[in-house]
Amino acid sequence: MANQIAPSEFPHFSGLPLELRDQIWLESLNPQPGPALYFYKKGCWHPRTLTESEPGYYAEDPELNLFLEFRYSMLNDAILDAPIFHVNREARRVAKRWFREHGIEIRHRNDVAEPIFVRSFAPEHDALYVAPEQLHDFICEPIDRSFEPDFLNRTFSFMPHCERIALSNALLQEQPKALSEIFEMTYTPSVVLIIFGLQPDQSFVDDGMNVQRCWEFRTVREEALTWNRKRGAFELMEGGERKEEGSLITSETRKELASTLIEGQVDDFELWPAFAMRQ
Repeated sequence: MANQIAPSEFPHFSGLPLELRDQIWLESLNPQPGPALYFYKKGCWHPRTLTESEPGYYAEDPELNLFLEFRYSMLNDAILDAPIFHVNREARRVAKRWFREHGIEIRHRNDVAEPIFVRSFAPEHDALYVAPEQLHDFICEPIDRSFEPDFLNRTFSFMPHCERIALSNALLQEQPKALSEIFEMTYTPSVVLIIFGLQPDQSFVDDGMNVQRCWEFRTVREEALTWNRKRGAFELMEGGERKEEGSLITSETRKELASTLIEGQVDDFELWPAFAMRQ
């Protein structure tokens, strides 16, 4: 009787052309990492002085070039799974190339032989997730930080750099004024994601290694709201057409936020419903 081959084995794989084998290895990886959620953590606000080559530099009085900025680089990185890295040398070569193309770092640990693979926060598409229990710290930290010794009796400005913030839908239901409070302090996000359903959890967060589990998100364009400053109201953006405001947020939240945006003369702001997915 002929020997049976386990379904997971493919004895002729090594005989395939190299280009085809590489493509097969590549297909086993996520073709394109999606936008991710990174957990807010305290300690990311730090002073920075503008240099002469930067926009906004004040040459007449260098003391006015001090900023308190939020540094994304201090957030925990997200860990990715890449099982093919450990299969063989050929698969490892393909994985390394994929890592380079997507800005993924191979990080080695002293206590474990196998490395981990991490991706850092990318401001152009990732979002800062603020858990309900973190909201107070998130809002108050920049103000509290400005009263520490290195800022006392000094003139400075805030540089939030928080373009995308993510909050849970439950939080906004319980605290209708939460969005307004964020804008009233130092933050001026251009997009706020409202996360429905499964929420990112911090069950695996290693501050010692500066890593967290990778949570990606997907948005729902059909229910997105965009701020119309001329009208002083939100509009539902669906299929590129602007319609009357929808039910993404409660009327109380909408009223509070609209008042804050008008007072702050905010031109561009969007609210997007989204869903989190653990990778």
